[in-house]
Amino acid sequence: MSTKETAAESINAETSATAERLQEAAETGRVAATNLGIRAFRLWADLTEIAIQTSFQVQNAALDVALNVVDQSTRSNGAVVRQWSGLAHEAQEMGLDRFYTVVRSVDRVLAGEDVATVVRTATATAA
Repeated sequence: MSTKETAAESINAETSATAERLQEAAETGRVAATNLGIRAFRLWADLTEIAIQTSFQVQNAALDVALNVVDQSTRSNGAVVRQWSGLAHEAQEMGLDRFYTVVRSVDRVLAGEDVATVVRTATATAA
């Protein structure tokens, strides 16, 4: 084998080894970025849930105050406020249920489930 052929084989081997190292590094970066994205989503979901729950607590406190004021002013209006308060609580629960549906759907997509299937299931659940 000539010196040129030996040099060419050596260059080809180095090029292949470098390409493999680059592919491994790219895969490692992709996995790290995916994991970071998943952690960022979970953090967003957790913080959003806390914000929703906190806003519900504030709403509930305001409803309790309004109920007490109306109860003290007249008993008949208190029944209306209690009914309205119950409807407000139901609306809060529905909103939170929708939020959980979104979080579960994103988790399923991140786990590799088909997006169309996830959307169909979420839509059917919301109906």
